[in-house]
Amino acid sequence: MKPDNLSPEERLKLYHEKAHKKQRKQLLIALPVTAVVIAALVLSLAAVPGTGSAQAAAGTVNKERSESSDTGTAQLAKEDGNTTGAGQSSQPEESPAEGSDADSSGANAEKEESSTGALETLETSDTSSKPAEESSKEAQESSAAEESLEPAQPPVVPDGYSLAEFTADDVHTGVLQLVNKDHAYTFKDNWETTNMYDMAVASGSAYGAAYNDIVLQSTAAESMDRMLKACRDATGSNDVELLNGYRSQEEARSLYDEDKAKNGQDHADMYIMQPGYSEHHTSLASDLGQTSTGSFLGQDASDPATWLMENSYNYGYILRYPADKTEITKIGYETWHYRYVGLAVAKCMHDNNFCYEEFIDYIKNYSAASPLTIDSVYGTYTMYYQRGTKVPVPGRDYWISGNNVDGFIVWFLDTP
Repeated sequence: MKPDNLSPEERLKLYHEKAHKKQRKQLLIALPVTAVVIAALVLSLAAVPGTGSAQAAAGTVNKERSESSDTGTAQLAKEDGNTTGAGQSSQPEESPAEGSDADSSGANAEKEESSTGALETLETSDTSSKPAEESSKEAQESSAAEESLEPAQPPVVPDGYSLAEFTADDVHTGVLQLVNKDHAYTFKDNWETTNMYDMAVASGSAYGAAYNDIVLQSTAAESMDRMLKACRDATGSNDVELLNGYRSQEEARSLYDEDKAKNGQDHADMYIMQPGYSEHHTSLASDLGQTSTGSFLGQDASDPATWLMENSYNYGYILRYPADKTEITKIGYETWHYRYVGLAVAKCMHDNNFCYEEFIDYIKNYSAASPLTIDSVYGTYTMYYQRGTKVPVPGRDYWISGNNVDGFIVWFLDTP
């Protein structure tokens, strides 16, 4: 929502009303759930020891854990957003050493966690209770989707690489997904999130969080924390707060409908994403505000706003909707909306003045056999794209993410 259409008082009132509605809804949901849990407990006490659904379910979980610990390169992990198997990175990307020749804006940027860009998949429910016809239809649809993604020619697998196989659903997982008006978020990620209010409190007032339920994907949260602390240190100002992070489809619908009613269809389409198409669904995006004014960051000149626009790429963040890219992003200029894409992609975008849509097209020019290299203060990144579900991966540490369109992006880091 464009901030100059609401006074600070109206904005705060709107946020508090939403928070109260959410709390009431959570309470109403919790009451019947509690009753179900009590009933299940009573039934379990009556069951014969060593039998029953609880024991069977536990056995299934243990079996999955046992199998996943022994998987190969193409196996997807269920936890922490990491792929497993030979070659998958288990080490964070290293920051430049203190006192290095890196420019001062990037010198405080610390290591990127190993989950950066890593592919992961949502735990699926047991399908044994589904009708055979429904399960068969789903399998056929999944197979058709995978076939439509496959390139006309098989991928070239360079020496030292192997061919990993993923699914069509996996294309819609990972931190490099393109989410916009043409590509909906499918909610297939199952990564950990971090509460940004708690992190802001722990920061020693380096920045704030407007509400106590703001969460971001954990790697994005850690990078945001480092970035805002560095911003405070560089500018001497802590007049920055997170206004939001993850947003549900219900919240997205409410915001869109309210803006449409207040400002009209054209304005809502320019500044508010419809439910399912918002980057906030990913937990990788946040809107930043000024604590002192209650307005969105960058609405008037401020040192923190300027510093973040110039230096966010050193922490893996991009200003998602730049002023000169509105015809491509189809969203109006937003000085406050930052999206986490990781250090390598953010550096590439900064160097080439790309918006994210442009980067997604650009990386398709590079393959495992002829990759893109990106020089940074951390070392040299190697990155490439592969259409389809069969992906050449290196026999070394690497990261991988679906692009939410038609394939995967793989990258790794060579440190000095």
